[in-house]
Amino acid sequence: MESLVVDKVTERLPTVAVDVSALSYLRNLPLADDTYAVPGEIEMLIGASIFPHLLLPNKVQGQHGHTTPCALETVLGYVIVGFAPALIENYATVSYCCAADSMEYVVRKFWEMEEVNVPPILSPDDRECEEIYTRTTVREKDGRYVVALPFKGDVSSLGDSRLMAERRFMCLERKMQSLPKLRKAYDDVIYEYLDKGYISEAPPETDNGNDAPSYFIPHHGVIREDKVTSKLRVVLDASAKTSTSVSLNDILYGGTNLQGNLYKILINFRLFRIALSADIRQMFLCIGIRDCDHRFQRILYRFTPEEPLKIYQFNRVCFGLKSSPFHALRTIKQLTADDGDSFPKAKETVETGLYMDDFVYCVDNEDEAVDTTSEVIGLMKAGQFDLVKWTSNSQRVLDSIPLSHRLSSVKEFDESDVHKILGLCWSPTTDVFSLKICTPAERCTKRTILSCVARIWDLMGFVAPVVLYAKLLIKELWLSDCDWDDTPPDSIAKLWIRFREELPILEQIKIPRHVGITRDSVVNIIGFADASEKAYGAVVYFHVQNGDNITVNLISAKSKVSPSKVVSLARLELCAALVLATLIDTIVDACNNRHPIDNIFAFSDSTVALCWIHSSPHRWTTFVANRVSKIQSLLSPQNFYHIPGSSNPADCLSRGLTPSQIIDHPLWFHGPSWTNLRPSDWPVVAFNPSTMSQPPEEKKHTLIVSAPPEESPIIVLANRVSSWSKLLRCVVYMCRFMKKLPSREYVSAADLNFAEHLVLRELQALHFSNEIANLRAGKPCSRTFQRLKPFLHEGSTRNSHRTLRELNQGL
Repeated sequence: MESLVVDKVTERLPTVAVDVSALSYLRNLPLADDTYAVPGEIEMLIGASIFPHLLLPNKVQGQHGHTTPCALETVLGYVIVGFAPALIENYATVSYCCAADSMEYVVRKFWEMEEVNVPPILSPDDRECEEIYTRTTVREKDGRYVVALPFKGDVSSLGDSRLMAERRFMCLERKMQSLPKLRKAYDDVIYEYLDKGYISEAPPETDNGNDAPSYFIPHHGVIREDKVTSKLRVVLDASAKTSTSVSLNDILYGGTNLQGNLYKILINFRLFRIALSADIRQMFLCIGIRDCDHRFQRILYRFTPEEPLKIYQFNRVCFGLKSSPFHALRTIKQLTADDGDSFPKAKETVETGLYMDDFVYCVDNEDEAVDTTSEVIGLMKAGQFDLVKWTSNSQRVLDSIPLSHRLSSVKEFDESDVHKILGLCWSPTTDVFSLKICTPAERCTKRTILSCVARIWDLMGFVAPVVLYAKLLIKELWLSDCDWDDTPPDSIAKLWIRFREELPILEQIKIPRHVGITRDSVVNIIGFADASEKAYGAVVYFHVQNGDNITVNLISAKSKVSPSKVVSLARLELCAALVLATLIDTIVDACNNRHPIDNIFAFSDSTVALCWIHSSPHRWTTFVANRVSKIQSLLSPQNFYHIPGSSNPADCLSRGLTPSQIIDHPLWFHGPSWTNLRPSDWPVVAFNPSTMSQPPEEKKHTLIVSAPPEESPIIVLANRVSSWSKLLRCVVYMCRFMKKLPSREYVSAADLNFAEHLVLRELQALHFSNEIANLRAGKPCSRTFQRLKPFLHEGSTRNSHRTLRELNQGL
């Protein structure tokens, strides 16, 4: 067996406990897994190529046919296959199968979409990949670019890959034999690749195993019935491991992510009246690969099972390599640098309107649109790229494009077909955005709810309050601590059922693509932030003024669920202001090259948050100071204003709305009514932070002064004098100097006794201070001292202390 090590094989199987009382016919069978009825982890998955060889002839079937599982005899024991009755209520059967998709992936994509995009950081690997591209890329006479595979590892580390590719092809061929349509579509694609020179048959000498290192790429086909063209896509798996557990992708650089920011592209797409859209036909295959790298892009294929397997190799950049997206977009960038000066309109257009092989753009008038499409087509053609599937809301623009290159259909904006429930669609005829709805499953479990919510795709936040409503359901699910396939509490189930039934209502929402901007428009950005104990967020509108005509349109919104840990409402309001500042900064950055933004107005109904923002960050505690500093770096405090909560549309983002509530909401899609007036007529005034006398979170400044404790001069002297008699005489002379002893020509015994008494008192005060304090407080001393019967001689003690104090002060 050839084993593959993966992080996770599948979900726990079975998904819930099985009711074995209904499966009495399986008792006393020697089972391969005695705990088949209990959900557990799967440690190994045996493939179809091995499983038939494990089967033995016997089979045990229940009386109810396909509604109960059967037991198949294998060399490992009997295995249970099929549906089984569940042990829990409201769960009819349990299916023994692998998970169809990765829940972690769709959940991660969902939360990533809710974040405001930040630019990527160039890594050392990315810089190395760029250096390889710059050094090795050449351009042929016809304008086509030829690139090199950017290897970061030793190609000799690739082991044998033909056996693995051959095995995968045999599996594909069996599938094609049972699906004649797939066979025909696959053959047509391979014939097309051969006809256009995308692939060619490998030289005969490469068929033996003694040539230079090479790589055979397994492949399969994906049929998309919903696509107008190219229903079959051949998918290459360059991550398949060779005999040395190294794949081609393992030794390739991925390159920096040059893909356009879809968020900014969609904002740009809404600015002007005439919209344009097109696709680059077979983008990767328009770029050549240098001859010495062809051997790393080999595939196996034959048109009938009777033919011998043939080896083909790609002469172009193929889909499935780690470096392919970088090669495609980096080559487009190189093309605009090389030939952009000959097509000035196209240069700016391609740089701001290309998202991988999708091109979307807008211009102010039809004449400019015709010129732009002509230049973009010419620029792409100079690099041997073809722009096809053109759509526009202008018939005149479409008439200027060859009929074979047009496509009259709805344009969908989605990063992945895997997680599409709310897909953003644009209709060229009506020039509006709409939402594409797929009804989720009716079963109400934690798994089905999370699966549905994670597939909600609303990048621009047009229905962000509805998405927030769903996110709050997820939070409630987590707090309820129910298992994946348990039915949640009734309170959550009722909310989910209502949400699921109302979801199709969102198809009625139509968002105008064009926000009303012309070349002479005055464009203001209006943003609102709000927070509650549940969530916080921000929403941004364009306020466009054309003479006396004013239009206000929703541009974007983002929301976040409040953390489970209790956070003050003022802090959450500050977090909402930070989301708003980040959102506005991103939108301004996307628009500035196309049309200037005249004014920015940011509103909040929190006077505390506004007081923080309008003051220096150093005044506040760390949490507040960090966020205030970030806000002020993105947006001037003078742009922040106060409004009443009743006029704040971001209130929808802090509490959530159901689909039926958002349809006719008075604030959400166009903001408060006063935004339809000129800014000078708005009922808002500049915020004055001095109106708050004692704002919270103000940093308390405490000055601490420390000084070393004074050391007794007698102790200092004792540390310097090694003779006891000398120490006593020195103390006598010190006392005489301080007028504590009479001056005489000799040192008497009384003088020495006085000095000795002072030294002993000082030593006791230094080393037995705790014992002396206990005696003064009337408390017992430690056990060691109690045996010595200690006491204080108050008269001599007061005199000695006074003498020592005066001695210390005098010295």
